[in-house]
Amino acid sequence: MAVQVVTSELVAPSEATPRRALWLSNLDLGARNGYSPTVYFFRAPHRGDGKAESFFSAGVLRAALARALVPFHPFAGRPGGGRGGGAEINCNDQGALFVVARSEAALDDFQGFAPSKEMRDMFVPPYDNAGAGAPLLMLQVTFFRCGGVALGTAMHHFVIDGRSAFHFIQTWSGDAVARRRRSGWGEPAFLAPALMFYPGVRVPDELPGQGRRRGGGRLAGAGSHGEVQGALLRGDGRHGVRLTVAMIVLRPRDTCNVERARESI
Repeated sequence: MAVQVVTSELVAPSEATPRRALWLSNLDLGARNGYSPTVYFFRAPHRGDGKAESFFSAGVLRAALARALVPFHPFAGRPGGGRGGGAEINCNDQGALFVVARSEAALDDFQGFAPSKEMRDMFVPPYDNAGAGAPLLMLQVTFFRCGGVALGTAMHHFVIDGRSAFHFIQTWSGDAVARRRRSGWGEPAFLAPALMFYPGVRVPDELPGQGRRRGGGRLAGAGSHGEVQGALLRGDGRHGVRLTVAMIVLRPRDTCNVERARESI
């Protein structure tokens, strides 16, 4: 089940963004130093004649990505070091990696969508040997012969967490279907680093990463993510299958309601 890369390019924000450096605090550096990979599978909706309908457009997704990177401009930057030797993110608009690929496999070939290293290597851009100048965001759209699509993402944990990852996906997918954002999350806020919570910020009773954990399993948001899937599918999200490869995912509307996910790689 080989995957053939069709195009691989860096996508910069569609507009100029602030050129600045975001300093990483000790709390930031204490987080996972690396990428969090996730794969989303989508079945193609069928027309009346039983044939799969083409519902993903790489060109539309690329253009929407460029627009989404304007408010999420740190994703288009690069990790670096400051004058004092501290780590920081250089917001320089170098861009995010966007890969388009094809596979002769079908979604039914992946029994149960169980996470595996093979699956990650097929559908997520390689990041294991990414150097200091590597993109902070890597995306891959893979088209299957059955009409289905896999969307693989690799997001660096220094710049994003599970909640804000879904904020980005909602923003990107909402722009891709040219509709107004209905999530109610508003524009992303990039706060200065701090060693404590900001005044006025509501702190959930159960912080991310402190939920139920059994047998070393990861945590995942309970319930479906219909809004995200629906935006990408141009439909109601019934065709989407979410696969968490190796990240903590929290449902946007309820960060406290978590449950054990399948074992990650």
